[in-house]
Amino acid sequence: MDGTIIDSMPTHVDSWIQALTEFGHAITVKELHKNNLGNVYDVVRSILGDHLSDDDVERIAARKEIIFRKKYKPMMEPVEGLDSFLSQTRRLVIPTALATNAGWDNIDYVVDGLNIRDFFDVIIGGMDVQRAKPDPEMFLLAAERLNVNPNNCIAFEDSANGVMAAEAAGMQTVLVKTFHKEQAYDQNPAVIKIITDFRDMQPEDLMEELLKN
Repeated sequence: MDGTIIDSMPTHVDSWIQALTEFGHAITVKELHKNNLGNVYDVVRSILGDHLSDDDVERIAARKEIIFRKKYKPMMEPVEGLDSFLSQTRRLVIPTALATNAGWDNIDYVVDGLNIRDFFDVIIGGMDVQRAKPDPEMFLLAAERLNVNPNNCIAFEDSANGVMAAEAAGMQTVLVKTFHKEQAYDQNPAVIKIITDFRDMQPEDLMEELLKN
C-alpha cells in the first residue's frame, strides 16, 4: 500500500522521526531505514529494544500513526493511473488483493480516503499475519483468500522486503519506483517490469506476462 498505491513513504519517515523525538529518542533517516522491518510495533521494538513494555510500544506506535495521518491528509492521492488501472481489473474480472504491513487504522484511512475499497476482493494487514514482509506469509494468505495459486499472481511492490516476500511466495513482481528510486533489487529475476506509476502498465499486460512465464 504505502509506496505502491500512495506515495507516502517520505511522510512515514517524517512521522517516525517526530514521534520518536517526542518520546526522547533522536533517530537519523539512515537508522530508521535500517530498522524499518515488519509492522509498526516491530519497528518500535527494533529501534528502542525489547525491554519496552507492550503499553509503551502501543503508545509510541499509536502516536506515530496519528502524526502520519494528520501529516498525510492534505496530500492524500493515489499514485498516478491507479484509479484507471483498478477499474480495468474489475472490467476484466481479475481478482485483486491488497496486502500490506500497515495496521488497520491506516488501511481504512487510505482505502476509504481514496474510495477504492470496492476494487479489492481481499485486504490483509500486518496484524493478520505472524510474520511481516519480507516473509512470504502475507502474500500466501492473500493468494489463499483469493483462491488462486501464488504462481498465478503478480505482486506490485516498491521495496526490497516486498520483492523478497513476493519471490519467496512464488510470485512475479512489478516494481513501482516511488520512494525507493534506485535499488539493486530491480535486477531481481522475479521483477518482470519496472514502472514509475500505473500509467506505465495495463491489466491486459499482466495476463500476457503470466502466459509468457
